[in-house]
Amino acid sequence: VLQCCSVAVLQCCSVAVLQCCSVVMLYFPQNTKINDMVKGLKKLNEMKDNFQQVQVPYEVLSYIDQGRNPQLYTKDCLERAKLKNEEVKEKINSLQVFKDTLTTELRGTMPAAMEEYERSNASG
Repeated sequence: VLQCCSVAVLQCCSVAVLQCCSVVMLYFPQNTKINDMVKGLKKLNEMKDNFQQVQVPYEVLSYIDQGRNPQLYTKDCLERAKLKNEEVKEKINSLQVFKDTLTTELRGTMPAAMEEYERSNASG
């Protein structure tokens, strides 16, 4: 929904820019600043088709809204991923220790059942 609204707004802006460009060039030909801006907007309008498939993560826009450097987004994502990876590794290690402890205790308590369990796991 947000993407559709954004596309609609951009299309309206594109039409408005083209209309404004025509008016500005017609009525203010001597104003170079306005003409430079109009030329820049026309160039952006011409280039817009090159970027139709570009998708910007919402978080990047939030970074910009907060006055933060959007290039830091990737760095922060990698740091969060690294922390999450370490957290998951710790959980896996804890589960492995639990499994080993449980297996050892079950071998001591129910050796016949554990032998049967290990045979059934080994065969398939």
